[in-house]
Amino acid sequence: MRSIGLLVSCVWFGFSVRAMDISKLNGTVSTDVSGALSSQKADRPTSVLCALSADIQHLWNQQKDAVVKVMGTQKGNSENLLFGTGFFADKEGNILTTATIVTEAENLWVEYQGLSYAATVVGKDSVTNIAVINLLKKPEHFTPLSLSKNPCFTVISEGNIVIAIGCVRGMEPAPLLGLIAGKNIVFGNRVFMTTYLRADISMCGGESGAPVFDGEGNLSGILIASVSELHSSFIIPKHALARVFNDIVQHKSVVYCSAGFSARGQLSEAGGKEVIISAIDAQKIKYSAGEPLQLGDIIVKIDTQNIINESDIADILFFKRPNDTLTIHVIRNGKALQVAIFLSEKVL
Repeated sequence: MRSIGLLVSCVWFGFSVRAMDISKLNGTVSTDVSGALSSQKADRPTSVLCALSADIQHLWNQQKDAVVKVMGTQKGNSENLLFGTGFFADKEGNILTTATIVTEAENLWVEYQGLSYAATVVGKDSVTNIAVINLLKKPEHFTPLSLSKNPCFTVISEGNIVIAIGCVRGMEPAPLLGLIAGKNIVFGNRVFMTTYLRADISMCGGESGAPVFDGEGNLSGILIASVSELHSSFIIPKHALARVFNDIVQHKSVVYCSAGFSARGQLSEAGGKEVIISAIDAQKIKYSAGEPLQLGDIIVKIDTQNIINESDIADILFFKRPNDTLTIHVIRNGKALQVAIFLSEKVL
């Protein structure tokens, strides 16, 4: 699928070249050409919008067969229907959706291409609000989206166009268009386990659990929470989603790690930013090698990854397992040191 951003930039670049050539013409010819230029200028926005529309339709036609409506009846009130979105995530028919509908529903089913299928819960994670469900009887044909079994950090940048496919209040899947507006690991009093994407997609009931794609049609994550006051939504990026999905499928739940210390950012003496050790839990931290950490130690690297922000540490821990070893490179009083610690299971 061609890049939407590249398409737009090419169209306007072409306009700049033609405008520059016209400025070199004599007055008579310039007058004649200006009429044609005006006509081209009038047609061009329509052409750009048509091309954008064609790209969205192409993506829609490619990916819509992976998306399902997730429905249920509320516990204690069988007349109250619950709505959500989900999508096939592997060839075994496992479906990713939100833990909210799984937790609140007494009876759970999926509607796919006009047919209903009874669903069972494989597992869920209340921390990320992700659940995996499966069907008692699977459709004869379905199209799973690709999730890596070896997740890596690939996060779409701010300003990029994204398209989600969601089922608002039990309606058929439909495209949602937005832009990536930011990356958050903290929102209000809520601290996420890893960095989430924030998009200017105003999510309605039933659209939570919708897959999100970039301008090239690649899966970028899942819509997981709405921020109504900002007319925005949070997206769990694909690499983090893959980690949660793989754990639920293999172990029915997700286990997170604790390093036994906390860190915060501050201004360095040079005027930049540095990340320092701000608290140490002596009862939980387990050293493997090197000197113990001290308050005020400047963290420059963990394993092989440079540390720029405190969110970098959370992103690293998100993919670690209890008893894994973490090598922390710090600066203490101008001296470079290495400290190795064992990770423990995080109590939630």
